[in-house]
Amino acid sequence: MQLPDRTRSVAGRDPLQRSYLFSALSEQQLERLRKGVSRIRVEEKQLLVHCGQEFESFYQVVEGMMKLSRISAGGDEKIMQIIKPGNIFGAALMFLDKKRYPVNAEAVRASEVLAIRAALFMEILRESPETCFKIMGHLSRQLSCHVSNIDGLCLQSAPCRLVRYLMSHLPDEPGAKPEVRLEIPKHMLASHISVQPETLSRILRDLSEKGIIEVERRRIRILDLQALKDHGSVCET
Repeated sequence: MQLPDRTRSVAGRDPLQRSYLFSALSEQQLERLRKGVSRIRVEEKQLLVHCGQEFESFYQVVEGMMKLSRISAGGDEKIMQIIKPGNIFGAALMFLDKKRYPVNAEAVRASEVLAIRAALFMEILRESPETCFKIMGHLSRQLSCHVSNIDGLCLQSAPCRLVRYLMSHLPDEPGAKPEVRLEIPKHMLASHISVQPETLSRILRDLSEKGIIEVERRRIRILDLQALKDHGSVCET
């Protein structure tokens, strides 16, 4: 469902200005960009784009959460990435010859996204070398992240993949409790780290029996952080 063209949030903060990708644009360029932006509401489990669809816009999540996934020949879903508020997806397609979405983008829960018209942004890019460098940095970080993920999926065991996920999602705030609140259901987490749901359940049970974690629904408390770190160190080795 497309909402009225309203890029500023209810609190008055402009999502475009909050994104580092657009932070180098002048106010005049931002005003031009806003003319090519639509705010769209996507209901839970609704597809925003489907794999193979012709590319016209890239997206910034304002509220909610989106997942990028592909369906295997056997009908299994593989979650490639979880997109949280403030994050952008699809921008790299502007620079490809074959401009079609390579993944499905589906709402994990009711979400609002900004659809940014790619052709207009490309016009603005030609006028802003600083923004060109920013988008190059953005795409380089994405590539590095994808290479790291592929490395983990190919070279690490299933328990190591879960430990890697838990370690990367621990809170950064000093004094915060060492626990991970899963923002996605466990079956989505299993797909995200490329294990079967029953394998994920077995690994969680094994770590619980060793006294390393405690699982309560979507909350995973780390009871022995050093043991988890040691496990992660073995995985990295």
